[in-house]
Amino acid sequence: METPIACTLDADSARARIEEWRAVGVRSVARARRAGPGRLELTLLADADVGSILGLAQQELACCAFFRFSFRVAPESVTLVVGVPDEASSVLDQFASVVT
Repeated sequence: METPIACTLDADSARARIEEWRAVGVRSVARARRAGPGRLELTLLADADVGSILGLAQQELACCAFFRFSFRVAPESVTLVVGVPDEASSVLDQFASVVT
């Protein structure tokens, strides 16, 4: 069974969540790269609070289960990889506009 492309937050909660992601972008994202229709890679600043970003990603999954989040760790950087099914690429476009 496929996970529906839907969010369970009400409008006020969704606006608050968007602001949380916007703050992550301002405080923590060094650069963004769209790696495909359903994949966004956010290279984090060296001083990014990865634990807080992980917590926010977990909250996002609770309301938007179609998202996928992972971290790619390299000696010189940490990247938050955000994925969605290709048919939800417009949602990822909106997400990218908030965090970049």
